Amino acid sequence: MVKYIYEKYNSNYSSGTTTTYTENSFGAWSAYESKDSNAAFYGHSSYGFSSSSGLYTVGSEQTYYTNATYYRGSSTSITEYQIFDSSGGTAQYRYRTKTATKSTSSYGNYSKGSYIGQVIAENGTYPSNGRHSPDGYWYVRRFEATPPTVTSPNGGESWDATETITWTNSQTELRYKIELTVDNGESWTTLNASTSTDATSFVYDFSNEPQSSLAKIRVTGVYDGLYTLSDSSDGVFTIQHNQAPSIPTNLSPSGGTLDRTKVIRFSWQHNDANANDNQSMAEFYWRLQTAPTWNEIVINGTAQYLDMNS
Repeated sequence: MVKYIYEKYNSNYSSGTTTTYTENSFGAWSAYESKDSNAAFYGHSSYGFSSSSGLYTVGSEQTYYTNATYYRGSSTSITEYQIFDSSGGTAQYRYRTKTATKSTSSYGNYSKGSYIGQVIAENGTYPSNGRHSPDGYWYVRRFEATPPTVTSPNGGESWDATETITWTNSQTELRYKIELTVDNGESWTTLNASTSTDATSFVYDFSNEPQSSLAKIRVTGVYDGLYTLSDSSDGVFTIQHNQAPSIPTNLSPSGGTLDRTKVIRFSWQHNDANANDNQSMAEFYWRLQTAPTWNEIVINGTAQYLDMNS
């Protein structure tokens, strides 16, 4: 089955009670009562009016509702006032009241808590977004954890300085983390924490890395701080800085007949891939024609010639 990356969170639990009210119908209007028109209900909180809504306009009929809800035990009452002008500067008003029946119920809810980390598991192991009752944690499924595939180095290479690490994409829109081990996976060093998006190669200079015959590269997909499964080199490769020089060239003399009673200079050209690696020693062999054994002369130093006579 396909494996996915899940974000793992703590799970919070909250509980309490919920109160609801079922409103009943208004009762009958009261008898009319009078108030001075200039004061009227302005600021009279006992009637439920505020300074902004309690002042009425003389000559027009208005209806106001109380701005507060009054709780009395298991019910609430709401009073509605109706005000209109009457002659002689007297405000007439009346009111009516309705009640609401109160009811309560208990609840308990789980919600996503603090972030713990990522988990890789087969699809369906955890909820796509919710609490997993067996372990009590909250999970959010993100994206497939399909690993990339390392193509180079993949075992047997011998690398020295600047080389190109390559891999195939596991899916689009990923960046990649590149790591190196020089002890066959016992420990890893990060070469690049996050490449460019959809990259398939990374150029790296191994000159400062320790020599090893147990090196491997590991590549992991990265998206939004989450990591896919990884892939590493199938076999070990070698990091070798001080490589043996290639065969000497420009050998002289390279044929003909020379007078052995005179000094003969034998010379050659030292060849090394690293231009800074000079010759430190040479081994020169000679023998008499048809002789069964060779004679060895060791040259310590950078000289690329040897003077001999009989």
